[in-house]
Amino acid sequence: MTTLSDLILENNPDIDFEQNEILDVASADSAAYNVTNDIRVVELGFSQDDVAGLQRSGDTLILTLENGQVIRLEGYFASDLKKALDFEDDPAAGALAFDGGGVGPLAGILSILGSAALAGGGGGDDASSSTSIPAPSITIGAERDDGLLDVSGVGLPNATVTVTMPSGEEVSAVADATGAYSVTSTEVQPSGTVTASQVDEDGNGPSESSSGTYEAPVDVPAPTVVVGEDRDDGLLDVSGVGLPNATITVIMPSGEEITTMADGSGNYSVTSTEVQPSGTVTVSQVDEDGNGPSESSSGTYEAPVDVPAPTVVVGEDRDDGLLDVSGVGLPNATITVIMPSGEEITTMADGSGNYSVTSTEVQPSGTVTVSQVDEDGNGPSESSSGTYEAPVDVPAPTVVVGEDRDDGLLDVSGVGLPNAMVTVVMPSGEEITTTADGSGNYSVTSTAVQPDDGTVTATQVDEDGN
Repeated sequence: MTTLSDLILENNPDIDFEQNEILDVASADSAAYNVTNDIRVVELGFSQDDVAGLQRSGDTLILTLENGQVIRLEGYFASDLKKALDFEDDPAAGALAFDGGGVGPLAGILSILGSAALAGGGGGDDASSSTSIPAPSITIGAERDDGLLDVSGVGLPNATVTVTMPSGEEVSAVADATGAYSVTSTEVQPSGTVTASQVDEDGNGPSESSSGTYEAPVDVPAPTVVVGEDRDDGLLDVSGVGLPNATITVIMPSGEEITTMADGSGNYSVTSTEVQPSGTVTVSQVDEDGNGPSESSSGTYEAPVDVPAPTVVVGEDRDDGLLDVSGVGLPNATITVIMPSGEEITTMADGSGNYSVTSTEVQPSGTVTVSQVDEDGNGPSESSSGTYEAPVDVPAPTVVVGEDRDDGLLDVSGVGLPNAMVTVVMPSGEEITTTADGSGNYSVTSTAVQPDDGTVTATQVDEDGN
């Protein structure tokens, strides 16, 4: 593109550019440039539309751009020589001069370059003749946990920037040498408009206000948490109440994350897809408008411990009819024994897991069951069992000693239990066994001559072996 300096050369070939220099300001970033007395044209790498405002401060021309950047042309007003600003627009329309009282086109610049039009005075350094102060830029900070609000931006170097928060709180700060400023409210802020204006370091202003919108975070409460009962499959049910139609996120003790949507009343429920260990369940929510997530509520899950059943040894028959039970469980476990009569006895296993108990009642035949709870309170275990056969009270058979026989043998008879096995011991010690008939009758005869004096005894075992 043909620049203003190109046009100057084209229309004024006698100008010596080694003495009439051109200052190149190619960047639109904040910076300061030294404009020496022999500079006639400042070529700018942006258009007039990029400029939010111009201001004279002593010998310095300050350009504030729409993007908040600030360019300082130091020494621009140091001499009476009027200098041209050449923007990226068409040179004939974009050549401007600024004399401290205003900025405007250099009328007829192409026909009178080198004449009084560029050499005219009117500089002066009276700050009171400056143009209006541009508004500072404004940037709304990210949400803070404490609800305060950060606001920053770029104004004029060393300007006093006044920020009005949505609550009406007014906070002032002095911009640094590049125009950057930042403030933080001292109050929690609601949603609303933030405005910022400035007064330059020479007291000019205030400027008009720039504005931004702040959306205060919505306080989303944590949902409730109910940890379900133990399940045989080891999975875990979690339920509770959140906000209606909220998106609920549940993190199980294993780290498994499950997301579901609460119903219109806020109720939710989920089930893990993995067996869960003991640990913490956390739940948070995002409301149906996308606010959140909330803080997390939590519950504790105690996974069931697999407690093995203890062993069972049913004791031998006792004359008193009581029953001894012993076995091995977990060390220091609490053992519960249930006897065939329903009598329940609790004892503590020793450090090796051994235990033993005796019933306080005569026991019938039946099943003995034993379970345990470990020393940490886990359990009870499933029950192990043993069978007890109570001894049967078998009566003695009757005994009838027969009449004397010529051969000296001895007949013995009597009545026992039907089909019982009857054992008769003769006075000589001879032992004879026979089976009673269906009515219990039995009879035997010795095979040896028996002494005149002596005792005959008879016992029986019933048909069930008792």
